Amino acid sequence: MAQAHQPGQAAFRSILPEDIDWKPFPAFPPSVRLAVVVGHPSEPGPYTIRVKVPSGVKLMPHRHPEDRVNTVISGGFYIGLGDQFDGDKVKASGQSLVSTSRRSRPLVRLASNTWISAMILVKPSFPPRAACPARR
Repeated sequence: MAQAHQPGQAAFRSILPEDIDWKPFPAFPPSVRLAVVVGHPSEPGPYTIRVKVPSGVKLMPHRHPEDRVNTVISGGFYIGLGDQFDGDKVKASGQSLVSTSRRSRPLVRLASNTWISAMILVKPSFPPRAACPARR
């Protein structure tokens, strides 16, 4: 489990690749691994995760509860939008790509070779704008 490094923490901390604790994640196919690098996804505030997907694995249509900024660290994949996987409508993505996705937007992915991504996220401590009565 990643140790928290929260705003106001006095010490600088580095996390080396060999220190990352990769684990299976129930929402993914069995060969996919997820690591919480910094923060706590179940609590409000910022956190960083990494995802490792072996070549040929499909991440079928899924949605995320928060906006995401994704950076491909290594490897490549195909990505598409929609509630169904359509191999003719996915676009190639590769190393160093930075992409963004809005919460609740359906995504699909297919690993073209083993791919590792880092995602920086912020779990809101308030309801999304559409659900907030003061914003209607």
